[in-house]
Amino acid sequence: MGRMKPALYVFEGPNGVGKTTLSSNLNLYLNQQGFPSQLVALPGKSAGTVGEHIYRLYHDPASFGVRYISVTTEQLLFTAAHADVIENEILPILSKGTNVVLDRYWWSTWVYSIVGGLDERVRDLLLELELKVWRDVKPHRIFLLHRNRPATSEHNLEKWDRLVSLYDDIRSKQAALARIVDVDNNTDIQSAMTNIIGSVENGLDGDE
Repeated sequence: MGRMKPALYVFEGPNGVGKTTLSSNLNLYLNQQGFPSQLVALPGKSAGTVGEHIYRLYHDPASFGVRYISVTTEQLLFTAAHADVIENEILPILSKGTNVVLDRYWWSTWVYSIVGGLDERVRDLLLELELKVWRDVKPHRIFLLHRNRPATSEHNLEKWDRLVSLYDDIRSKQAALARIVDVDNNTDIQSAMTNIIGSVENGLDGDE
């Protein structure tokens, strides 16, 4: 492999599509090839961070004495957690010359806020805010993963099909603005990784 500038590699798709496994594999591969890389996930739940507390609040509100979290409040919290990860983890890592492999991007905010019934005006304002936090950082590649059925039982098939349709929608909206790689994850991990690694290697010549 050739020379590499620090880059942001994003993995997107519904829960159960294989993001965690494949992003971890790419992160390992880059480090093994001598290109320092760090795996980061949104919304983030690392110890000692705002994201950790938001994660706990979302999954166990009763432990905080909270009876109910509205859709708007929930998404505000996630946006705060995203900003915390971007400013305190991702941007500093990239500035030090290390690659970032990111599990989830703002695409998931767009998709899941629609599924959750968030007012689209609120959604768009929150996305505008998150994009400002990103400053001028753009993903070198966005790997959109595809499966016919989820690998876990978290989503029923009706919800799964809805999520897949929405990810296809955001892909279409972003096609002219981002380098998107579609990854078929219906068969074996090695086949998916061959596609991913090939795309990464093709972008190492410094022409992009």
